[in-house]
Amino acid sequence: MLIFPILLFCNILGAQTVIPAIIAIDGTLPRQLSVTATVSGIDTLEFTYLRGAFRIENFCMNTLIELPDTAVIHICLGYTVFHSDSKRDSQRNLYKTTYYFDISLWKYVLLSGDVLINITTFNKSKTNYYVDWSGNGVVKMIQYDKSMGNRRKALKRIKSIYDVQN
Repeated sequence: MLIFPILLFCNILGAQTVIPAIIAIDGTLPRQLSVTATVSGIDTLEFTYLRGAFRIENFCMNTLIELPDTAVIHICLGYTVFHSDSKRDSQRNLYKTTYYFDISLWKYVLLSGDVLINITTFNKSKTNYYVDWSGNGVVKMIQYDKSMGNRRKALKRIKSIYDVQN
């Protein structure tokens, strides 16, 4: 009788595929992100990101595998930040704000297992942001936009995650 719940729990854990990935938002590594992926003509796929890996249910993974390698996957990352009211500064009065970031990348980059996604925001409300990614030997070329402000400062800020400090 005790063995059945243990086997059921192991079966549920085994129903996920883990894909190593690193996502950095303004130079920090978030603990958890909600992920919604869409591909034209296919239903929405939902999975999670826990620090260091995407966790994709097997039925979603089978759908992704059946796509051609050149398929572009549109991903919406939900990033929730908890903060307290500065006037009350009490642990009881925590508020949360959720920011959403849209990313487009190729299927083979996502499933490669060595993807790095860097999100750099340019305002407090995190509505003006830039996303670059690399994985499977492919690197997205940085494209400057005037909404980022000063070109030199913006490019320095985007590249700062890749700088190695001694």
